[in-house]
Amino acid sequence: GMQRIGNRSGFCLPDSSSLISIEFNNFLLDPKEFAEILQGLAGDHEGGLFLSDKGTSRIYRFLPDGKLDPSFKLQELDAATGKPILKEPESMAVYQDRLFVANEGTGEIKIFHRRSGNLIGSAQGFGADVFGGDVEGLAVHGDYLFAVDVQKSRIAVFDIKGEWPIFLSAFVGEFESAD
Repeated sequence: GMQRIGNRSGFCLPDSSSLISIEFNNFLLDPKEFAEILQGLAGDHEGGLFLSDKGTSRIYRFLPDGKLDPSFKLQELDAATGKPILKEPESMAVYQDRLFVANEGTGEIKIFHRRSGNLIGSAQGFGADVFGGDVEGLAVHGDYLFAVDVQKSRIAVFDIKGEWPIFLSAFVGEFESAD
Protein backbone atom coordinates (compact mmCIF):
# COMPACT_ATOMS: atom_id res chain seq x y z
CA GLY A 1 0.00 0.00 0.00
CA MET A 2 0.92 3.61 -0.55
CA GLN A 3 1.80 5.77 2.43
CA ARG A 4 0.77 9.42 2.50
CA ILE A 5 2.13 12.06 4.83
CA GLY A 6 -0.19 14.84 5.88
CA ASN A 7 -0.99 17.33 8.59
CA ARG A 8 -3.98 17.77 10.89
CA SER A 9 -5.91 19.84 8.37
CA GLY A 10 -5.82 17.01 5.82
CA PHE A 11 -3.18 18.41 3.46
CA CYS A 12 -1.05 15.58 2.03
CA LEU A 13 2.41 15.93 0.55
CA PRO A 14 2.69 14.92 -3.11
CA ASP A 15 3.84 11.36 -3.75
CA SER A 16 7.05 12.58 -5.37
CA SER A 17 7.95 14.94 -2.53
CA SER A 18 11.42 14.52 -1.08
CA LEU A 19 10.78 16.93 1.80
CA ILE A 20 9.29 15.43 4.91
CA SER A 21 8.82 17.68 7.92
CA ILE A 22 7.50 16.76 11.32
CA GLU A 23 4.88 18.98 12.94
CA PHE A 24 4.91 19.08 16.74
CA ASN A 25 3.22 21.70 18.92
CA ASN A 26 2.81 23.96 15.87
CA PHE A 27 6.42 23.93 14.69
CA LEU A 28 8.14 22.07 11.89
CA LEU A 29 11.37 20.10 12.05
CA ASP A 30 13.24 19.70 8.80
CA PRO A 31 15.10 16.40 9.15
CA LYS A 32 17.77 17.51 6.67
CA GLU A 33 19.04 19.95 9.31
CA PHE A 34 19.69 17.37 12.02
CA ALA A 35 19.72 13.79 10.94
CA GLU A 36 20.64 11.10 8.50
CA ILE A 37 18.10 8.38 9.31
CA LEU A 38 15.26 9.59 11.53
CA GLN A 39 13.78 6.67 13.39
CA GLY A 40 11.91 7.46 16.60
CA LEU A 41 9.81 10.18 18.23
CA ALA A 42 8.73 10.55 21.84
CA GLY A 43 7.26 13.43 23.81
CA ASP A 44 7.49 14.29 27.48
CA HIS A 45 5.08 15.97 29.89
CA GLU A 46 6.83 19.36 29.45
CA GLY A 47 6.19 19.44 25.69
CA GLY A 48 9.72 18.33 24.81
CA LEU A 49 10.19 16.19 21.70
CA PHE A 50 12.86 13.51 21.42
CA LEU A 51 14.08 12.51 17.98
CA SER A 52 16.37 9.52 17.41
CA ASP A 53 18.81 9.41 14.52
CA LYS A 54 19.68 5.82 13.66
CA GLY A 55 22.37 6.92 11.19
CA THR A 56 24.47 8.90 13.67
CA SER A 57 23.31 7.00 16.81
CA ARG A 58 22.26 10.27 18.44
CA ILE A 59 19.16 11.54 20.19
CA TYR A 60 18.01 15.16 20.15
CA ARG A 61 15.58 16.90 22.52
CA PHE A 62 13.61 19.85 21.18
CA LEU A 63 11.85 22.41 23.37
CA PRO A 64 8.18 23.27 22.75
CA ASP A 65 9.26 26.32 20.70
CA GLY A 66 11.10 24.04 18.25
CA LYS A 67 14.64 24.85 19.32
CA LEU A 68 17.20 22.24 20.35
CA ASP A 69 17.36 21.91 24.13
CA PRO A 70 20.85 23.21 25.05
CA SER A 71 20.77 21.45 28.45
CA PHE A 72 20.20 18.00 26.87
CA LYS A 73 23.61 16.54 26.08
CA LEU A 74 23.24 12.84 25.35
CA GLN A 75 26.00 10.81 26.98
CA GLU A 76 27.51 9.13 23.92
CA LEU A 77 30.39 7.15 25.47
CA ASP A 78 30.56 4.65 28.32
CA ALA A 79 32.80 6.28 30.95
CA ALA A 80 34.35 2.91 31.90
CA THR A 81 35.19 1.60 28.41
CA GLY A 82 35.13 4.68 26.16
CA LYS A 83 32.86 2.76 23.74
CA PRO A 84 29.64 4.20 22.24
CA ILE A 85 26.53 3.59 24.36
CA LEU A 86 24.08 3.61 21.47
CA LYS A 87 24.16 1.76 18.18
CA GLU A 88 21.21 2.44 15.87
CA PRO A 89 18.73 3.84 18.42
CA GLU A 90 15.17 3.38 17.32
CA SER A 91 11.97 3.77 19.31
CA MET A 92 11.81 5.75 22.57
CA ALA A 93 9.39 6.14 25.46
CA VAL A 94 9.35 8.48 28.46
CA TYR A 95 8.43 7.56 32.03
CA GLN A 96 8.80 10.28 34.67
CA ASP A 97 12.38 11.55 34.23
CA ARG A 98 13.62 8.49 32.34
CA LEU A 99 14.00 8.20 28.58
CA PHE A 100 13.96 4.57 27.41
CA VAL A 101 15.72 3.95 24.09
CA ALA A 102 15.45 0.77 22.02
CA ASN A 103 19.03 0.14 20.94
CA GLU A 104 18.32 -1.86 17.80
CA GLY A 105 21.99 -2.36 16.90
CA THR A 106 22.72 -4.35 20.07
CA GLY A 107 19.28 -5.63 21.10
CA GLU A 108 18.69 -4.04 24.49
CA ILE A 109 17.10 -0.95 26.02
CA LYS A 110 19.15 1.93 27.45
CA ILE A 111 17.93 4.48 29.99
CA PHE A 112 18.86 8.16 29.97
CA HIS A 113 17.77 11.12 32.10
CA ARG A 114 15.22 12.91 29.94
CA ARG A 115 16.46 16.41 30.83
CA SER A 116 20.25 16.01 30.96
CA GLY A 117 20.83 13.08 28.61
CA ASN A 118 23.03 11.30 31.17
CA LEU A 119 23.01 7.51 31.16
CA ILE A 120 21.09 5.93 34.05
CA GLY A 121 22.34 2.57 35.30
CA SER A 122 24.49 0.19 33.32
CA ALA A 123 25.86 0.98 29.86
CA GLN A 124 24.72 -2.55 28.93
CA GLY A 125 21.12 -1.45 29.47
CA PHE A 126 18.50 -4.11 30.11
CA GLY A 127 16.53 -6.72 28.23
CA ALA A 128 19.37 -8.38 26.27
CA ASP A 129 18.50 -11.61 28.11
CA VAL A 130 14.82 -11.19 27.10
CA PHE A 131 15.03 -10.16 23.45
CA GLY A 132 16.20 -12.33 20.59
CA GLY A 133 18.70 -9.69 19.48
CA ASP A 134 16.27 -7.09 18.08
CA VAL A 135 14.19 -4.73 20.22
CA GLU A 136 12.17 -2.11 18.40
CA GLY A 137 8.89 -0.35 19.29
CA LEU A 138 8.52 0.99 22.85
CA ALA A 139 5.48 2.32 24.69
CA VAL A 140 4.75 3.23 28.31
CA HIS A 141 1.35 2.68 29.89
CA GLY A 142 0.99 3.33 33.60
CA ASP A 143 4.06 1.86 35.32
CA TYR A 144 4.81 -0.59 32.51
CA LEU A 145 7.08 -0.53 29.49
CA PHE A 146 6.01 -2.53 26.44
CA ALA A 147 8.67 -3.49 23.88
CA VAL A 148 8.40 -5.28 20.54
CA ASP A 149 10.66 -8.33 20.43
CA VAL A 150 10.85 -8.83 16.65
CA GLN A 151 12.88 -12.07 16.61
CA LYS A 152 10.57 -13.89 19.02
CA SER A 153 7.39 -12.30 17.57
CA ARG A 154 6.10 -11.03 20.91
CA ILE A 155 5.66 -7.97 23.09
CA ALA A 156 7.69 -7.96 26.31
CA VAL A 157 6.34 -6.21 29.42
CA PHE A 158 8.55 -4.62 32.09
CA ASP A 159 7.62 -3.15 35.47
CA ILE A 160 9.42 0.23 35.52
CA LYS A 161 8.22 1.79 38.77
CA GLY A 162 11.30 0.62 40.70
CA GLU A 163 14.92 1.70 40.36
CA TRP A 164 15.63 -0.85 37.59
CA PRO A 165 13.12 -2.43 35.15
CA ILE A 166 11.88 -5.95 35.89
CA PHE A 167 10.75 -8.29 33.09
CA LEU A 168 7.23 -9.56 33.89
CA SER A 169 5.82 -11.37 30.89
CA ALA A 170 5.39 -11.39 27.12
CA PHE A 171 2.48 -11.63 24.70
CA VAL A 172 3.16 -13.93 21.77
CA GLY A 173 1.60 -13.10 18.41
CA GLU A 174 2.22 -12.16 14.82
CA PHE A 175 4.05 -8.90 15.58
CA GLU A 176 6.25 -7.37 12.89
CA SER A 177 8.25 -4.18 12.70
CA ALA A 178 6.70 -1.39 10.63
CA ASP A 179 10.07 -0.82 8.97
